[in-house]
Amino acid sequence: MQQEENLERKSQIELGEQRQLKPVFFLFNGRHCTYRMDHEVVSVPIEQFQSILADHWQVVGFDIVNSIIEIERDLSTDLSFLFKESRIIDLKLLFQLVSLATDGTLFVPSNIKDLNTILRLRRLICSEMTDDDSIVVQHETIRVCYDYLHWKIRKIEGSNLLTQDIQVKADYALRKVERVGYHINRQQVQKLVTDTMTKIEQELSILASYGWRPGAGSEAKYEEIVNQLKSTYEIHLPVTKTGKVSSAERHLIELSESIPFFKSYLEFHSLRKLQSTYLDKLDTEILYPHYNTLVSTGRTSSYDPNFQNFPRDQEVRKCFIPQPGHKFLIADYSTIELCALAQTCVTLFGFSRMGELINQGEDLHRWFASIVLRKPQEEVTKQERAYAKACNFGFPGGLGVKQFLEYAKYTYGIDDLDLRTAKNFKSRWLEAFPEMNSYLSSEGHAYRTKATASTISGRMRAGCTFTQAKNFPFQSLAADGTKISLFNLVSAGFRVVNYIHDEFVIELTDNGQLNDRRHEAEGIMIGGMRTVLPDIEVRIESEVCDYWRKI
Repeated sequence: MQQEENLERKSQIELGEQRQLKPVFFLFNGRHCTYRMDHEVVSVPIEQFQSILADHWQVVGFDIVNSIIEIERDLSTDLSFLFKESRIIDLKLLFQLVSLATDGTLFVPSNIKDLNTILRLRRLICSEMTDDDSIVVQHETIRVCYDYLHWKIRKIEGSNLLTQDIQVKADYALRKVERVGYHINRQQVQKLVTDTMTKIEQELSILASYGWRPGAGSEAKYEEIVNQLKSTYEIHLPVTKTGKVSSAERHLIELSESIPFFKSYLEFHSLRKLQSTYLDKLDTEILYPHYNTLVSTGRTSSYDPNFQNFPRDQEVRKCFIPQPGHKFLIADYSTIELCALAQTCVTLFGFSRMGELINQGEDLHRWFASIVLRKPQEEVTKQERAYAKACNFGFPGGLGVKQFLEYAKYTYGIDDLDLRTAKNFKSRWLEAFPEMNSYLSSEGHAYRTKATASTISGRMRAGCTFTQAKNFPFQSLAADGTKISLFNLVSAGFRVVNYIHDEFVIELTDNGQLNDRRHEAEGIMIGGMRTVLPDIEVRIESEVCDYWRKI
């Protein structure tokens, strides 16, 4: 009963007071748009687009967010109210969400013509409705797709349109962020390029002394050198599926501490990746990010370049600066995925010890370290806190003890734990956070045979392994909160230049109102996240900087 009441309250929080809107199907083509209402197709200039929305129609289309942004630009108007009022249904995003919920993929046709083909193959459009480019056929394709996706959602008992509203808001905001861009410090880039090339030459010189050079024959030479080194050092490297000796970083990192060849081998490849993947793209005045709005985890991804996985080296980060007369506000959420985990448990089970501690302002990592090590919090060392951090971020995802040891080693550099200690850590962690026994045990066997996981906000993912099923509900929920906050920041007029999962880089004018705008942005971030985490305290860490630094 408590669980049903909590889920009902969550549904009300998420949806708010929404009116039932009449769906109207839109196509955009240059300076004109056509819309279909009932059985009539009407064509109007885009200048009339805003005026015909006065009847509070729901705008339905396929991949329409960019079209709406283009109309905003051409008409110098603001159409963000359509997203604020939840009046946009983008069938391309909804198709992806349905694919994720039914078969665990993000499959979606790339355009309306391909969509028509898919629907005809599924016998949802009659054979006379061929896949030509006529307006009538395109509108019928959109209408059938709309009905089909809603039927699929009802069939799987989905709610909140699988969070389509959140995703379409994020898509709108991300397209705006892509148009802002980072200003580049060209002098810093040149310095970094010169230093990197010098270091590459130094590492190549060391590798050449062993007889190794990049290019043709390098793999065979690598294996030959490894075999030679075995006569001097104790080396146990795994073999790949193709029978070759592994050269993966995770396998060489320990050896690099005592064997110069492996140290230079890793350093060379790291420097070359820095050069080719990142530095080569910085030869410009402004670098624009690119984003995918939805990946299978529920988060976003970035590409060309990947700003969400950029090197943390401060010398690299110094290449990214605000435009003259501005500062960067770097703001991120504090332990937000654990906050989302706590909210998930509150909603599903009615309580969360983890949530109570977060709301009390406790440092979860220091607190748990004091529990498992039986010592006062003020005596917990940095290394001991790292043990607890590995537990708090590793065990919620369903890691077994052996998996946990690997996770702690390669994520936090913890290599002094044994199996017995790890078992004790997990046992004490489950005692400290009793709700996690329910969270980790619920339907565990079903997930091992691939089943569907869901967030309390309504998104679903089919075909999950056990660890995917345990990570998805809280990681994806946290992503929902950041996406809502991103939309709210952009629609409030903030120049967001980068979005990195739980971190925002915002460009603020360096004037007397900077601190006021800083507090306003932080308030928007907290408010957006509280939409999906109503029972958990949300905190922000922020800093005003002259470059994109890691806080």
